[in-house]
Amino acid sequence: MRELDHLAHGLARFALRSPKPWETANQKANAEFKRRQYRVLEQETSLRDQLATYVSIEDAETILWASNPAARTLQMQGANLKSLLETGVLSIHSYLEMLKVLRDLNDHQSRSERTRNVPYTRQHPVVSRLFSRYFVSCCRSE
Repeated sequence: MRELDHLAHGLARFALRSPKPWETANQKANAEFKRRQYRVLEQETSLRDQLATYVSIEDAETILWASNPAARTLQMQGANLKSLLETGVLSIHSYLEMLKVLRDLNDHQSRSERTRNVPYTRQHPVVSRLFSRYFVSCCRSE
């Protein structure tokens, strides 16, 4: 179960650290600071390499081809739980508890993606900079 926790955490890290157009992290000054000050694992390794540690090659390919790898992994884990229930390895109570955990993980994952994929209201500096530039351009024209 610990390996699945690492897998879910790794997929979330890769998804949440993908660059967005409104972010300033890849601008020249920020990239230089980042290069000198700290390392980001997701920029030094590939998702394929990280997946190889936790899942089979076939499962890794399935996850990589999905439009949302984290959600696909949770879906695969749900299917695995169902097969364990059908073979009698899991009791119905254990299955329902684990399914509840998967549902919660899916909920948290989708919430974090929604927060990450919407630039406002988290990006006040960007909006402030745009309004400042607009104000300066209006002042210059007069």
